[in-house]
Amino acid sequence: MEDVYPGVKSIEEQLRNTPDHIKKLTLVENFLLTLIDKKEPNEYVKKAINKIIISNGKSHISNLSKSIGYSQKQLERLFKTHVGISPKQFSKITQFQNSIRLMRNKNISSVDVALTAGYFDQAHFNHTFKAFSGMNVKEYSSSTHSTLNKKMTTVLGKCFTNCSTYFQH
Repeated sequence: MEDVYPGVKSIEEQLRNTPDHIKKLTLVENFLLTLIDKKEPNEYVKKAINKIIISNGKSHISNLSKSIGYSQKQLERLFKTHVGISPKQFSKITQFQNSIRLMRNKNISSVDVALTAGYFDQAHFNHTFKAFSGMNVKEYSSSTHSTLNKKMTTVLGKCFTNCSTYFQH
């Protein structure tokens, strides 16, 4: 992995030694941005990224690959080369970010957030939310007005703004 992505071992070590979730998000964001800056984007990857962002991460990878004229395997290879992660991982991150945006609306239940964001069910949403944020939905919801919430959404938003801006050139 270090051959393909120099610095990955360093970032893994930093993540293990950082208990603060916001600092972890910042570390990952900075690492991904350095990868993006080093790669010249491929037109097909740009199209795939834009379709994923527009669909809020709900694109099926098989449909996505057909729409840009590549096999699923070819798209995954291209995506990993140019973005550093698979299209499915990028979709999950985009879907998670959309769920964070939806959760800002106090009038929507977590079940409705899960279904609107495209998760199969509440359990799938809860599992994914915990995996990405390090906290459960209830903990996150109760911290809505806290600095933690604002920082988390700012970091995720900044990462995707930078990524989507870069690939829309």
